[in-house]
Amino acid sequence: MYRIAVEIHGLKQLVRLSPSLVDDLRRQVVAAVEVEGGAFYDDGPSLWLFSFDRSESHDHDGVVSSVMHVQSILSTRDGELSGWSMFVDYVPGPASAAADHLRDRLLTVDRDNVVWISEQAAGLLDHHLRIEEVTVGSVAARCVLGRVDGSGPVQGSVEEFARDDATVDALLDALDLNNPVGGVLVVVGDDSIALRVNVQSALDTLQPGDVDRIVAYAHDDGAPGIGQYGPLQAMLTAFGVHQTRHWLSGTEAAVWDGRAGIVEAMLQPGMPALPDDFATDLFVALDLYLRAYARRLVASTLVPVVFCIDIDRWPKASVEMLSRLVGQAAGLGDDGAVFLATAQSAAGLTSLLSVARKLRFSSPGVTRIRDIVTGRTDDATRRNLNWRRLVRLSQSRCDGVMHYLLGASHWEQLSDDELAETGADDLAWRVVESLDSDVQEILLAVTYIAPFVDRRLLPEVWSVLGFDEIRVTSVLERLRELALVDAVSGRARYPVLQRRLERTLGRSARSVYATVSDRLVAFVERGSVRCSDCLLRFLELHNDGQSIPDVYRRSVKVLLDQRSFQDAHRLLYDAVPPVGFAPSARNRMQTAIAAGRLRLANLQGNTQAALRVRASLDASAGDSADLTLERARLSFRDRPSRETVTLLKRAIVEYQESDDTVGLARANLDLGLVLIGQEEVLEAREYFQMASRLANDSGDVLERVRAARLVLLCDYIHGNLSRVLDHATALEQFAGNAGMREVQLWSDLARGRVLFELGRYEAALDAFSIGRARSRVIGSTSGERVMERWLARAHIYNEHPKRAIAILESRGENPESLLFVAEARHRLGEYRAAIGALDRARELLTHVPGQLESISWDTGFASLEDHAVGVVSGSRVLEHLIRALRGYLLAESGERAEGVHEMHRLTREARVSDSDPHVGLYYYLYSAILPESGELSLEDGITVLGKAVRFIQQRTSRMERYADKTDFLRKNYWNARLVSHAGAHNLV
Repeated sequence: MYRIAVEIHGLKQLVRLSPSLVDDLRRQVVAAVEVEGGAFYDDGPSLWLFSFDRSESHDHDGVVSSVMHVQSILSTRDGELSGWSMFVDYVPGPASAAADHLRDRLLTVDRDNVVWISEQAAGLLDHHLRIEEVTVGSVAARCVLGRVDGSGPVQGSVEEFARDDATVDALLDALDLNNPVGGVLVVVGDDSIALRVNVQSALDTLQPGDVDRIVAYAHDDGAPGIGQYGPLQAMLTAFGVHQTRHWLSGTEAAVWDGRAGIVEAMLQPGMPALPDDFATDLFVALDLYLRAYARRLVASTLVPVVFCIDIDRWPKASVEMLSRLVGQAAGLGDDGAVFLATAQSAAGLTSLLSVARKLRFSSPGVTRIRDIVTGRTDDATRRNLNWRRLVRLSQSRCDGVMHYLLGASHWEQLSDDELAETGADDLAWRVVESLDSDVQEILLAVTYIAPFVDRRLLPEVWSVLGFDEIRVTSVLERLRELALVDAVSGRARYPVLQRRLERTLGRSARSVYATVSDRLVAFVERGSVRCSDCLLRFLELHNDGQSIPDVYRRSVKVLLDQRSFQDAHRLLYDAVPPVGFAPSARNRMQTAIAAGRLRLANLQGNTQAALRVRASLDASAGDSADLTLERARLSFRDRPSRETVTLLKRAIVEYQESDDTVGLARANLDLGLVLIGQEEVLEAREYFQMASRLANDSGDVLERVRAARLVLLCDYIHGNLSRVLDHATALEQFAGNAGMREVQLWSDLARGRVLFELGRYEAALDAFSIGRARSRVIGSTSGERVMERWLARAHIYNEHPKRAIAILESRGENPESLLFVAEARHRLGEYRAAIGALDRARELLTHVPGQLESISWDTGFASLEDHAVGVVSGSRVLEHLIRALRGYLLAESGERAEGVHEMHRLTREARVSDSDPHVGLYYYLYSAILPESGELSLEDGITVLGKAVRFIQQRTSRMERYADKTDFLRKNYWNARLVSHAGAHNLV
């Protein structure tokens, strides 16, 4: 059998001086030989021996490839080693005897960095290795100079089979190098590998290999980061993102800064799919990213090329966005990139082809295939080839040609009838079948896990499977060369062979499946892998489906956290995994489905749907903390009660017992919201802070952002406007980095509301304008309406009431807009019109049920004051303001009796809450219309004014900055009037 001996000179001393170097080198050499079928024999530190136990004298391919690969590895280490030698021989017998024999042979040839070969081995391999006879001292010897060109049945990788100089030249001509900037060239052809290789070769001509290239490729279903825009996410590189800002103008950089957080998050392993409502953000970010890339390369006199692979496999949304990016680039001059794309079919690419040039890549004919084969095989192989059969079975694709040649001795023996049903999978299987079992195990593991896991996580998988990473690297490289693993995505190119591999490997296949399944579950639990229908089907057989409920629960949570309601509905109703597994898993599955469906209905504000879900599942579903929490949320929405608190406390206990910190954080947040609804603002704040710590411990960004928002909500209601102003910007950035655009919008609203309360009306205009723009970007029509109404209100107090009326009356009637119209009419002295608007507002007032988890955009008060005011009583801040202003205007317009009675009912009978931030305004307006005597003097006006002063002073005292306190008292329109009147009565 063939033996290869490797001797590292001074190895014992090197082990002491640099053990890591020796270990790394040894692993590389062992991996290089083992991937070709050789077995390592450890003969101590002085000699590394490899045996090809299954090889006969005519089985030379693995030996020759191993020799050349090991020589390459050692040669690259010449500067770190004091010398090395290799000896190749054909020696029967046990490995120990062969080791002694080869050690003696190496003693006879005293020359460093040479591959020696025995006479017998040279006689067997001289058609495949270039061998030279030399004299060392007085000893005649033979050394290996290299490999004979075209030796062996198949030489080279599939990429070498695919490359065609004529095609590369045609691509370069089509790119029009005299005018390279802006535009797209789509290369269409049947052979996806040949397309990629030849376009890549053209790209190599345009750009040096060390350029940070932009490559976008299709993801298979279930891959991390897939979603609608997964291929475009693949364009982003850490270096490119880091460099982007340096190549943008000041205005562009400001826009980029608003999106840099989510762009950087996309670079992390296991980044979940991009929610659809971030499409505009992604487009803007990619447009700026590509501009910066183009400027950077043009500055280095390079052509800025973006390489898009297999775009016909991209989701439609990605193709359409690519079309828009191409359109943008075409109008940018030197700031525009050139797009190179490949596709096997032009169908479905209408939007892109409307702005693209198309080049058809024809499959090679018999003449071209003869040229390929002639350069890559030996005479014996070519002499016996049935060329017609080769072309037909390979379908003229480079991988098919290579696979046919690797199994040519088998395919040539069969009749045409026997080959009638033979396809590309059969050609590939013949190659797979010839591999060693451990190589087959690695291929099976890739087939299992690559569709789900980011390639940066794979080393962890190999470690758990017990494979050395360097060996796996060598194996994967060989599998890529054989076109069994995709060179770009790292996925198995023939997943249909999975069943055949499982049958061939038997018990070891089951072990690989179990280990991979365990890893996938762990990745899902820590958020590194996004769940999909495909993943659930894969896990169906794992431990009787015991892991599916947890994976399913996590997946539904992620979708609902992202407010991806369509995808969540599909997973909850249309893609429910089969329930034919163990009873305990089936029960957990039912509760996961119930909790998910109930949460979906609660988030969408669909009370009737939630009640139907609860009614249909109460009898059949089991119980869980998640289900208890969702029942509490429904109870709160239906009618806040003691039941809500009881359910929430029970959920907290259940989450504690299961050590679920994420669920515990959610339950504490909801309990805090119940407390704030009972006007226990400071106690609620403590629960929100506790939830923030829990979310931080668990790494759940969503709950951390939610907790930060609710702490800010407490500060606003309590009156610490300084802290809200400080933290709103930080929350906006935090939420932006987490991709939570609705919270960013809420931060804009909170900041604008605080500026409005402080009387900084011009600054409030800017804040609401930013909020309106953001709401348009993220497609929140309800958010846009709220921002526009508050923008109009800021105009009123910034001395532009007519402008405000024009905005408000052009958007249709709404109780909030009618209140603001009344304020504007009041500023214009149009009291009767103002009262009419308020009467209409009262008619339109409806009770909107409270929500625990969602942000409400019914009004600008809904997501702030309404959390605390009127949750139990049902009387909201908007209603209070309408009644207060109406009573004041009635009195001012001559209907004092009705006005006074209205204000008396509001402040006395309705007993507005002290938690209402506007209670001071209500008392001030009441005091302003109370007569000093008479039957309408229901209360002492000075006493009522004193109450207004007390409330305003209390709120002012809770602010941290002196400037905020003075602005609140002097610049706020109504507060300034209150202070003036109070001063006239010596109350301040």
